[in-house]
Amino acid sequence: MATITPANLAYKDKDGDLGEVKSLTDTDVTLLNNALQDIEDLKLAYMPGYVKRDFSNVTQDGKDASISWVMPDYSAGVDITSQISTTYSSVNIPSDGLLVMIVSNPSTAAERYILVDNNVFLGAYASSGTYVVTSRPILKGSHTMRSDFALSVAASVTFYPCKGAN
Repeated sequence: MATITPANLAYKDKDGDLGEVKSLTDTDVTLLNNALQDIEDLKLAYMPGYVKRDFSNVTQDGKDASISWVMPDYSAGVDITSQISTTYSSVNIPSDGLLVMIVSNPSTAAERYILVDNNVFLGAYASSGTYVVTSRPILKGSHTMRSDFALSVAASVTFYPCKGAN
């Protein structure tokens, strides 16, 4: 929580212009800081689930759980290349996670796209003799398909669920 001092306290006048508070007693500063603390306490009491900006009212277990909601579990990756190996074949994504596509192209330049719910979601362009790794977060229930614009390009697609996946 911020602490009020005469140096960081300002007000807006009737025209909306910012002005500085020039005379503030120690008692005034104490009263204002107490009021700020009271507001924080009321938020905690009457807003279940309220989290302070600095996460000081969240346990370490709570912090770890919230990170797991978005952290890919790289040990649980599922190769879905064969499931979307033909143009417009579809996969239903089982949980929130990360979709990673690796495109390698030993001969000529080409493109490869992954569509999600009929929108271009993940694309890569590999010039001759190169490979590209690209990834994006993906939501549970999304329908993923590959749209091949260059069948000679090798690609692999892996889905990594989030550690705290739903």
